Amino acid sequence: MVILGGFILGFQDAFVKASSTYTSYWQFLTIRSFFNFTIVFLICLIFLSARTFVPQNILFVLLRSLCVGICMICFFSGAVTLDFSLMIAGLYTYPIFITIMAAIILREKLNFARISGMTLGVLGSLLILEPWYFDISYVQILPICAGFFYACNIIIIKRFCPRENPLALEVIRALVFILIGLFGIIFSEAILSDSIKSELPFIANGWPDITFLIIAICIIASVCNLLGNLFIIKGYQTADSSLLAPFDFLYLVFAVIWGRIVLQTWPSLFDFLGIALILFAGVVSSLEIFNPKINLNNNS
Repeated sequence: MVILGGFILGFQDAFVKASSTYTSYWQFLTIRSFFNFTIVFLICLIFLSARTFVPQNILFVLLRSLCVGICMICFFSGAVTLDFSLMIAGLYTYPIFITIMAAIILREKLNFARISGMTLGVLGSLLILEPWYFDISYVQILPICAGFFYACNIIIIKRFCPRENPLALEVIRALVFILIGLFGIIFSEAILSDSIKSELPFIANGWPDITFLIIAICIIASVCNLLGNLFIIKGYQTADSSLLAPFDFLYLVFAVIWGRIVLQTWPSLFDFLGIALILFAGVVSSLEIFNPKINLNNNS
């Protein structure tokens, strides 16, 4: 489920990047979240029941949604001065945070397979993202903070929302994102200058003129976003977070593949080496499924 979710979200992100000249981030976030909410609401109303999208623990469900919202704000705030590849490199510290917090908060055992898979995944992602080509700046902490808050979202799902219906989680997240999007629109339109908007049209514009193309883009992205997140949520609800964390790095593999298909960008030699390491990381992590008794406290 986590791998399939990453595959779908990889397509969504490449599709959004290719369509970013037609809309703004805040407009896109608001409209996409509205469609997310509408789709889930109709599914529950027609095929299930209205109680399906009512969470059992509203406090932690809201907290989880806020963590994802803060994650996205931190991530796109870094776009003012950081290269996109460096932003992704910072964001993709989150599997490391997941593994650490899973050991501390969830008391999951970190055996040799999980630690090895995580290490290989980090090395593979670094080969793909090549962050060493950029000057170090304090602003780099923003995407790392984004990675931390995304990891908090995963840990909250595993620890406090294991029995929540994924549809309920998505309904609340959509509502929170609509509020964040509206705030971003108001802030951009009321405070940001025209010069900033011309330099950073995707994240600094509030509400460009709406078109049928923008609506179509948001509908496609909404379906992909909803499916991808539902798969990932369900995966983390049913398996150890530290086991699944290395598989999250496969998103980078899918991003390279979809980048070639959608954006016509060729992967470099480092990309191919990184893909190989990430795939090997998934194999190493999955070895635990076949021999779960091998851990750091057992030398047999």
